[in-house]
Amino acid sequence: MMERLPRPPSMASDKFDGTYWIDEQIWGHRLYDEQTPWLTVLEFLTVFRSARTLTDSVDLKYSPQRQLQLRNIVFNNPHMADLLTDPPLPDAAAWERWIQLMKEDAAHIDVSSLALLNRRFPRFADFARLVGYLRRTAIEGSSNKRWSSKFVFPFGPNSLYEDLRVSENSVSNDRRFFGRTGELLYLMLARSQRAATLGPILAARFFEAHDSTDTVVSLLQGAPSMAPDLRTGGYLPYHSLPEFDRLAEDWLALLERPLPKFDVLPHLVALTGLHLLIYFLRRAAAEIDGLAAPTFVCEIVGPRRSAIRDLALNSFEQNQALPRMAIEHLIRQVSETEEWAIVLSDPEPLQAAAKVLARRFDWPDGEDLENLPAQKPQDLIDELVKKAAIRHKQHVAKVHGSWARSIGLSSRRGSQRVRYAPTDGLLKSLVLCNVASRMEFKSFLKRLYDRYGFIIGEQQAVGFLEHNEVDLEDFSDNASRLEERLTSLGLMQRLSDGCAYVHLPFGGATRHG
Repeated sequence: MMERLPRPPSMASDKFDGTYWIDEQIWGHRLYDEQTPWLTVLEFLTVFRSARTLTDSVDLKYSPQRQLQLRNIVFNNPHMADLLTDPPLPDAAAWERWIQLMKEDAAHIDVSSLALLNRRFPRFADFARLVGYLRRTAIEGSSNKRWSSKFVFPFGPNSLYEDLRVSENSVSNDRRFFGRTGELLYLMLARSQRAATLGPILAARFFEAHDSTDTVVSLLQGAPSMAPDLRTGGYLPYHSLPEFDRLAEDWLALLERPLPKFDVLPHLVALTGLHLLIYFLRRAAAEIDGLAAPTFVCEIVGPRRSAIRDLALNSFEQNQALPRMAIEHLIRQVSETEEWAIVLSDPEPLQAAAKVLARRFDWPDGEDLENLPAQKPQDLIDELVKKAAIRHKQHVAKVHGSWARSIGLSSRRGSQRVRYAPTDGLLKSLVLCNVASRMEFKSFLKRLYDRYGFIIGEQQAVGFLEHNEVDLEDFSDNASRLEERLTSLGLMQRLSDGCAYVHLPFGGATRHG
C-alpha cells in the first residue's frame, strides 16, 4: 500500500466538514460528481492564473478573481434583448435605459461604473452583440445554473474567476461547481515528473500570449475584482503516482499539436476527465489487496448489436462497484492491526475502539457513541461502514458514471444499462493525443490498452477471455468497427490488407513521454 501524505494543517481538525475522513484518505479532498471535467479545468486555470507556475505544496494557497461586473453584464442581464427594438432606440436612450434596469437587477457592483461602457462601446448594438457572443461561447452556457455559477469561455486571465454564492447581503465562494477537483488537478500536474516543462508552456499558451477577446472581456469588467482572502487548496494524498505522470504527458502532447489554444481545450478537457477517472478507479483497486488495475472493455457501436456489448456492460458495472468496495476495505482493515488487538484486551473495549476509529476516521464522537446500540468493538466498525456507504453514495460514488458520460466514454444507446462505448469526440481526442504523425493501427490499439486500459481488439483481450463467453473473433470485429469509425472521421488510412495507419489530418509534433 502506497504511503499517504498527512492532512495539511488547514484540514487537520478533530472533525472534518462535520463528517468522516474516509473517501478523502483514498482519493483526496475532493473528487466531486457535480464538477464536470470542463469545470475542473476551469478551476485548475483559476488556480494556475494565481501561481503562473506548477508548484507542489501540501498546503496550496491561491488568490482567485471574482469579476462580478463581468458576470452581472453577461449572465445577470435579462433585459438587453428588450432594448434591441425595431427600429432600434437611439444609442444614448438605449444606454440610459439599460443602466437604469441594471440598477434594479445587478448585484454587488457599483452600477454607476457601467456608464464607462458607453465610452468604450458608443453603439449599444455592438455592446449587445458582444454580450450575446460571450453568452453563446460560455462553458455549459445552456445550463440552468444560477448566474453566479456560470462561466465565460477561458479566453485568458481576465476571463477566469471562482464560483460564487451571491445573496442580497453577501458574496461568498461556493464549492458546488468548483468543488476542489480543479485544485487536485493542479496538484497532480505539479507533482508529475513533467511539471517543470509543462508549467512554462501553460503560462505561455494561456496567460502570456495576447488574446483580443480577453482584452475585450477586460473592458467589460474594468479593474479585476479579487477575492478578499487567499483560498486554501485541496488535499491530494500522494506525493507521486504514474497516473500523474501520464496525465502531464498527455497535456504536453496536446499542447504541442499545431492547434489554436481554444481548439485544443476540449481535447484537454476530455483527456483530463479520462485521467481523473482512471485515477479514481485505480486508487480504489489499489486499496483492495490483490486486485488488478481496472480496465475498460469498449464496445465500438455499429449498425447491429455486437457480442462485445455484454462485456462492456459488465466492465462498467464492475468498475462502478470498486469505490464502494474500497471504502469498506479501508474501514474493516482496522480490525487486522495491532492497535485493534490492544483494543480487544482493554478493560473498556468499546471506548477504546471508539478512540481508534475517531483518530483514523473522525468518527464517532462522544455524542455518537452514547446514541449507538453498539455492544462490542465490531459493532462500531459495522456501523461506520453503513454510515460511510451512505455518505459515499451522495457524491463520490457518482463520479465514475458522471464523468464517463461527460467525456463520451459511456453510453446507454440501444440498452437500458450503461456501458463503455466511446464517442467520436473522445476518439478524436485520443488520436490527437497519442499519434504524433501516424501510427500503425495495431500499435494504436496496444497504446490505448497500455496507457488507459482500453480493451478493444483481440490482442488486448487475450488475457481477458478465460472466463467469458465470447471469442477473439468478436474482438477482431470490434477493432474493425473502430477502423471504420476512424476512417469516416478522416483519421485512418489503409494502404493494403495488412497495413493500416492512424494519422492526424495535419502535421504533428514529437510526442513527450
